[in-house]
Amino acid sequence: MRIGLFGRRRERGSNLVEAAIVLPVLLLLLAGVADVGRAFRAYIVLTAAAREGARYGMYFPGQQALILQRVIDTAAASGVYLVPGQVTVTRSVIAGSQEAMRVTASHQIPLVLGSILGRETLTVSSFAEMPVLDPAR
Repeated sequence: MRIGLFGRRRERGSNLVEAAIVLPVLLLLLAGVADVGRAFRAYIVLTAAAREGARYGMYFPGQQALILQRVIDTAAASGVYLVPGQVTVTRSVIAGSQEAMRVTASHQIPLVLGSILGRETLTVSSFAEMPVLDPAR
């Protein structure tokens, strides 16, 4: 009977050791999933903001400042805060004489695993391009 009690005491200690080994690995996985999720969310928000800016630029291509502000406001409404230096608005010629507005937005995300990976931030960017409907504007 004493052997059974002695064996149970050893098991309690081994469970604690197993938990001490597995817990850091699980926490690292959880932090990695959080980083990937935040990056993916930022990408979706930047894509929507760039599309909104390109859509506005499609009708008002001469209003560069308003296009820029539209992108910044759209991203801010979803919780991603941009500054004018993170948004570029360009007008280019595509097929023949057709013009297009291209809006690019980028954002840096601080990583939870930054110190472990050796990279503190991750840059996420997206763009949208739409044809200009009236190039005379």
